[in-house]
Amino acid sequence: MNKSLFAILIVCALSACVGPKGIINRPSISVSHILKNAQEKGAEVDWFTAQLKGQAQLNDKTYPISAQLRMRQDSVIWISVSAILGLEAARIHLTPDSVKLINRLNSTYFTGDVKELTKRYKLHLSFYEIQNVLLAKHTFSDPNTFKLLPSEQDYILFADFDTTNYTIRLNSEFLPIEINSVQQDSISLKLSYSNFVAVHEQWLPQNIDLQVLTPINEFNLTYSYSKMLVNRPKKIKYSIPSSYAPL
Repeated sequence: MNKSLFAILIVCALSACVGPKGIINRPSISVSHILKNAQEKGAEVDWFTAQLKGQAQLNDKTYPISAQLRMRQDSVIWISVSAILGLEAARIHLTPDSVKLINRLNSTYFTGDVKELTKRYKLHLSFYEIQNVLLAKHTFSDPNTFKLLPSEQDYILFADFDTTNYTIRLNSEFLPIEINSVQQDSISLKLSYSNFVAVHEQWLPQNIDLQVLTPINEFNLTYSYSKMLVNRPKKIKYSIPSSYAPL
C-alpha cells in the first residue's frame, strides 16, 4: 500500500442500522426533533475496541484489509493493520493534535499533526470527526441549516453551506443509514451504514462502506466490525524503531 491509502485509512469510518420501514415523514415532526434524537442515539463509551475486515480499493488496485481498532473517547485512536499471515503491516496512532504512522512494509514512519495531514490530502476531518465516523456518532450543527425532504420511509435532511452541502438519511430509529457531502473543490464523501448492533445497550455500527472521490483519485473502503467491546481499557503501544526512516 502507498502513503495515500494509509492516509485515507485513517479517515475510515464504520456502520449503520436498518430499522422497521413505514411512512414516517410526518409533517408535524421538526428537524430539531429529528437531530436531537439522532444525537441521543449515538454511542456513549469511554473505550471501544474491535476487529475489522474488508477490502480497500484505490483507483484500479484492490487490497484486503484486516485490522485491530482501539479507541479511547476524545483521547486516542489506535489501528494496527495486518498483512499476510497476520503480521503487522502498519500502525496508526491518532490524538486530537497529532498523527503517527509506522509502515513496516518499507521501514518508514510519519509524525505530524492532523491538520497537516488532512490539508495535504484535502480531507478536512478533525480527530473528533474521525472518532464520530468510527462510532457512527455524528454531531450536527444548527438545526435551522437543515431542511427535511419528502420521504415515505426514512428521514432525509439536506443542508447547503458555503463550501459544502450535506445529505443525511436516518431510519425510523434515528440511526444514520447514509451521509453524503459534496465540496466545491469536487471532493465528495459517501458513508453508508447497513447494520447496527447493541453492545452493552449502546448502538454501534457493524457494516460500513466509505467512498471518497477527488479530481485525481477514487477510494472505496468496505468493512465489518467483529468482537466489539466497550469500556474495557486496552494497552496503546506506539514506538518507532531506530532503523526506520521518516516519510
